Amino acid sequence: MSERNIIDDNSFQFFRELMEKRTSNRLDEDKIYLVETRLNPVSMQHGFESVGDMLHALRDANRRAVIAAPAIEIEIVEAMLVNETYFFRDPKTFDLLERELLPDCLKNRTVSRRLRIWSAAASTGQEAYSVAMLLHDRFPEIVANWSVDISASDLSRRSLDYGHAALYSDVEVGRGLTDSMKRNFLNSESNKWRVKDSVRSMVSFTNCHLGDRCLAGPWDIVFLRNVLIYFPDEVRRDILRRIHATLAHDGYLILGNTESIYGQDDLFSRTGGSVCCLQPK
Repeated sequence: MSERNIIDDNSFQFFRELMEKRTSNRLDEDKIYLVETRLNPVSMQHGFESVGDMLHALRDANRRAVIAAPAIEIEIVEAMLVNETYFFRDPKTFDLLERELLPDCLKNRTVSRRLRIWSAAASTGQEAYSVAMLLHDRFPEIVANWSVDISASDLSRRSLDYGHAALYSDVEVGRGLTDSMKRNFLNSESNKWRVKDSVRSMVSFTNCHLGDRCLAGPWDIVFLRNVLIYFPDEVRRDILRRIHATLAHDGYLILGNTESIYGQDDLFSRTGGSVCCLQPK
């Protein structure tokens, strides 16, 4: 790598601070290679010869208070976000949802006939649509007769736009959906697959920075899977405290199977067996 392509220490530190300010994620000092890989397409698109040149120019613009940087800042932050998701990810979670969590919530809400589910850090929407498909398939009377609110939130506006469009490739659809699900819930369109309106209408998309706020509750079920690992400890604790405050007293919080409650066992108790499912104390 030539000298001019290297991200200098000051530019890298500027970018780490930018990421923490905008996402609450703390980028490790040894991740320069990751920054170079993910930001290279952005730097090329904007006419820079290297990522180092782009970050240097952006740092200089911020130092001089030039009001021309925010658009690029949003692009480079989004380029660093992890958007890994797919339909019915971790089948044991959806088995538990079908067998225990949803029946329990529905039994306790026969008077209000309202169900609220939040897919936090939803990326491109497959998790939220999977929940809607499950409800259509296994609880059609609830879909027909109850008020069902499935909210998908993410920091990335690009991912939210993608999820709202609900148009997925063969590869995306092939990850988690059976042929019968494809027939029941998707329409073929322009060599891709679009989620049917009956499912799309159940899901709303909202821009939300978990490090700053939660969506207004109360929520019956919150999905927060494979997200907390990207935050420093103090931010994790804040997020869990805020989610605890937004959960219904008999609601459920579902984390990734390798995650824990990070010292917040005074707020939650674990249930769900092999699935990391929590209830507020």
